[in-house]
Amino acid sequence: MTLAPRHHPLVGRDRELDAACRLLGLGPTAPSRVSGLVVGGDAGIGKSRFIAELAHRAGEAGRLVAAGHCVGAAGSGTAWLPFVELVGALVAAEPDASEEVLERHPALASLVAGRDVDAPAGVSPGAVGEAVQALLVAVGRRRPLLAVVEDVHWSDRSSRELLTLLLTRGFDGDVTLVVSYRSDDLHRQHPLYDTLPQWTRLPLVGRISLGPLPAGAIRELVAGQPGPPLDPATVDRVVTRSEGNAFFAEELATNPGDEGKPTEDLTSVLERRLDRLSDDAGAVVRAAAVAGRTVRHDLLARVVGLDDDALDRALAEAIEHHVLERVPPGGHALGELGAGTPTWSFRHALLGETLALGILPGAARRLHQAWIEALLADPRSCSDAAVAAHAAAIGDAATAARASVAAGHAAMRVGGARDALGHYEAALGWIDDDVTRAEVALSAAQAAGATGDHVRALGLLREVLESMPAGRHPRQRAALLAELASWHNILDLPGSPLDLSAQAVALLPQTRDALRARVLGVRVHVILGAGKHREEAEALADELAGLADELGAPEVVAEVRMLRARLLEDTDPARQRDTVVAVVAAPETPDEIRLQGLFRLGMSSYNAGEIEAAHDDFVRGADVAERLRRPWGLYGFDCRLHAGRTAYLLGRWEEAADRLSAPADLPYPARGLLDGSLVELAQARRADVDPAPLLRARAWWEVDALLVLCTMGPAVEHYARQAQHETVLEWIESGVALLRRVWSPRFQGWYRLAALLAGRAADLPRDIDPALQTRFTDLVEEYAGYLLGDDATARRTFGPESRAWRDRLVAERHRIAAGAGEGPDPGVFVAAWERSVSSFDALPHVAEAVGSRVGLARALIAVGRRSEAADVVAQARARAEALGARPLLAVLDDLAVAPARGGGGVLTAREREVLELVAQGRTNGQIATSLFISPKTVSVHVSNVLAKLGASTRGESVATARRLGLLG
Repeated sequence: MTLAPRHHPLVGRDRELDAACRLLGLGPTAPSRVSGLVVGGDAGIGKSRFIAELAHRAGEAGRLVAAGHCVGAAGSGTAWLPFVELVGALVAAEPDASEEVLERHPALASLVAGRDVDAPAGVSPGAVGEAVQALLVAVGRRRPLLAVVEDVHWSDRSSRELLTLLLTRGFDGDVTLVVSYRSDDLHRQHPLYDTLPQWTRLPLVGRISLGPLPAGAIRELVAGQPGPPLDPATVDRVVTRSEGNAFFAEELATNPGDEGKPTEDLTSVLERRLDRLSDDAGAVVRAAAVAGRTVRHDLLARVVGLDDDALDRALAEAIEHHVLERVPPGGHALGELGAGTPTWSFRHALLGETLALGILPGAARRLHQAWIEALLADPRSCSDAAVAAHAAAIGDAATAARASVAAGHAAMRVGGARDALGHYEAALGWIDDDVTRAEVALSAAQAAGATGDHVRALGLLREVLESMPAGRHPRQRAALLAELASWHNILDLPGSPLDLSAQAVALLPQTRDALRARVLGVRVHVILGAGKHREEAEALADELAGLADELGAPEVVAEVRMLRARLLEDTDPARQRDTVVAVVAAPETPDEIRLQGLFRLGMSSYNAGEIEAAHDDFVRGADVAERLRRPWGLYGFDCRLHAGRTAYLLGRWEEAADRLSAPADLPYPARGLLDGSLVELAQARRADVDPAPLLRARAWWEVDALLVLCTMGPAVEHYARQAQHETVLEWIESGVALLRRVWSPRFQGWYRLAALLAGRAADLPRDIDPALQTRFTDLVEEYAGYLLGDDATARRTFGPESRAWRDRLVAERHRIAAGAGEGPDPGVFVAAWERSVSSFDALPHVAEAVGSRVGLARALIAVGRRSEAADVVAQARARAEALGARPLLAVLDDLAVAPARGGGGVLTAREREVLELVAQGRTNGQIATSLFISPKTVSVHVSNVLAKLGASTRGESVATARRLGLLG
């Protein structure tokens, strides 16, 4: 482990240090209160020294301290870099515990540098994450552990995601994770900008922000510097110029400038220090600066070309001038692969950054080239990401492309899909060869898909395919077409997956290899998704089965079994489910196929109305996706989304909120699906929500029509609550038009949309514009005629959920008729709402079951069965209170279940309050102020009172109410 040296006492940080020690349990009393601590501050403010002090106190308290560092420049693109160092330190400190974890989690070997036994080929990123957490917990059970990851503003994407996982889950043992970052680097486009708030909102993660040191602390710091003491005037200038920055103050104190005058800024101070170096020492530190903050001795020797004695003298000089310092053996990931090889680091990152900026272009080019040659000369220690960075800096397209692709493959092997995508896309910018571009585009699309960016995946494939000359490279074209077809099969963008997959199959007429197996599999999936060409699908599945036997590939065999199961969906659903269950349970089934199977099991259970079972299947699928480190990829994201939505249906709203949350950088349309579901959940809990996420998601309707279902319901609810009835109609009409264009008439979601529309129509106030009322009712009847007509059952196979929404649609139409004075048969009216209650109870859909009870209570009140209504309201209230559904509770408060005095129309408690204020001569605005409701709501209540009392004016309603004994 290596952290900043403790050359002098820590000054000016007593408050922050005490707070951190309390959080970490380093005092004489309580144990650690957090599992994670985030330390931030500007460059040079003293973060590393602060953490070094924490580490020292942790060591004194008997804790093991292990650290990993993120590095800038070339190192920032290397997946898992800080964890290679951290894991290496833990393996060295606790070899027995590490071996036990390696036996249970072989993926850990991918982070153990120099290990003779490699990790399994194609190790999943989820397995890496599980392995790291298991190692931390195993070590923490043997001895308390303080794990440190420094400079996460330079972290690679895979490391950021793993940090999120560790901080979110916490640890089953005495383990605390401390991370530091440079706050002045966090601009809006920085990848940590949105991630950091997610960390600090976690309940077991603390945060320490290091601000500028006070003047007294700077004076104390300056007094402790080596060398003769400074005169008071110079100390004053140092205090003023440093502005509380500890590193700046140290530099000014040790380099006061000519005649004791401090230089104008930090860059000038650092440049003056570097200018004092000899030619050899200057050459060494410039070479190191081009490489990054930390360099290995043997590679540095190759780059600078000095003999051993000259290099030693140059390094000694750089150390004497406080430019470089030696990293202790085993103390950094970059040094691990060369056992016994010294590693050097800049004393502070600002030194290396300042020096690199000052190198002239010609010299920089020569140094980058030298680093490329040095790295490639030692393949075992070569960092492909570093080679790519150096090659890109000098415009070496061929080297940059090769290294970027290799870095992408390396990142994907350990689950760094986001890092891999960046490397692949960089390579595509350098490659001209069509065949190579096609291969890299396929890898880039897979990486994009694993991050949840499905639109990006499709765009990468399309761009490369369109650039390929017609009639050439049939194999590459077939692979691109098949992959493109699979993405079009998911998204609703223009393009026919049937045509694309047919073209791909036609390009490989005689082949019997893995590529044809992939193309055939895509074709069958597309056919089954389209519901056409079933005979062709069966024939291709037979061919694929034979091909799987020839190839002996377990993943192809599992894929064939899954396709066979899909072919049974319409003819033998029971056998189909049994087949999928068997595929999922088989130990030889690859996790990618198991994930697909769990999603299909979940959907099968969901469509059968078995919501609890569906939820369990989706949760298991989401867990597999986490294990694969692809929670946002195909099937993984779908399982997470549906696990959250089924948790909502089951009334497990805290779980739903957790599962529907997403990282800030999750792309659309996936982000919109989660946002729409979260808004729906928020509406169930409280009255007011922000519609902005719905509006952003609506822009992606044309890309993924599933967004219509996830956003239309909460949008209609929001605008109905705001009495923006025109907007309600516009959302419904636009959404239905799009769905009619892209989805089958057999689509079951039509019933839910029609029932939502009917509910809004039934809620319209009495004084609404008759033309708008007519538009609502006409639209309801149009949908109802299609969905409930004589041939509707023949057109559709109903599932339990669609039956529940169909029952709700029927009941809401009766409510519309009752509001229009058409007087439905009382028994039919009540029975319709009883069926709606029963249907939603049976699923169960907890919130909608309460909503149906509200409808049933209204129907019972309307037909004079108020005692029964009171019982229903009591049941609904108990359930709504258990859920925390405040809007439903507010509706229940407005239901009048006691007999009205004088036999007049049934007025709710709220309507009576409004009527009493009307009788006092109050205006709508005054009533709104008195009752703490909006004027629009008052207007609705007044309209309802007029209608129920058969009055045409406010004065007439008051007179009628007095005559009926409704007013005192």
